[in-house]
Amino acid sequence: MNTLADTSAGLPEMKLPEAAKPASPKAGEMAASIKPWIRGAKSSELPYIQKRLAEVIDTTADYTPEFREMEKARLNLNYLQNLHAINPDHIMLCMNHDEIVGGMITGPEFGTLWVYWSFLFPEARGTSAAMTYARALVSHWDNGQYHKMATYALESNRVSIALMKRAGYEHIVTLRNHIFGQDFMLWEHQLTKVIPGYDNGMNIGLRARITRRIAGWLGFSR
Repeated sequence: MNTLADTSAGLPEMKLPEAAKPASPKAGEMAASIKPWIRGAKSSELPYIQKRLAEVIDTTADYTPEFREMEKARLNLNYLQNLHAINPDHIMLCMNHDEIVGGMITGPEFGTLWVYWSFLFPEARGTSAAMTYARALVSHWDNGQYHKMATYALESNRVSIALMKRAGYEHIVTLRNHIFGQDFMLWEHQLTKVIPGYDNGMNIGLRARITRRIAGWLGFSR
């Protein structure tokens, strides 16, 4: 779901800072000197990202209690590790200089790349970097593999909606009573697929699971 503003794909959406005014003294410092960039996560960083994502889910407005509990259970550490095994860039980190300030979690599904959640940590909100991160994600994945990127957003999430419009997403349809009785807007950003073949979604396969397990045994991190 969207929390650069506020994102989820089995349930996707994108999340952004919720105000232009710095939300904390640290945010004020960041606004004065910010160098935003993105990179794929290392396996050793996944527990931290999973923990912070759970905090974001718990503190994002307007979602039902059922939705929050389902998302935290769904996006557990094993789920993130499986996405990471497919491609570390599916757990993309929002960076300011050398500091992690948020994340953008994506997953493949038969030629569509779902943006499950994109979020900034509360202490990083109130800067102007959210649009930079959103556009960088689109640019990174416009690599010939996918037809489009897709995500959901609540109608009440006006900040995310404004961000997605500026980042080039199009509102396709509003799905009524879609997830736990809430209305969700489906947004898509068209890409250009030129590479033949399709992914297998979250089915990472035996080889990837064995590779991940061996890497864990040997203490490797990528």
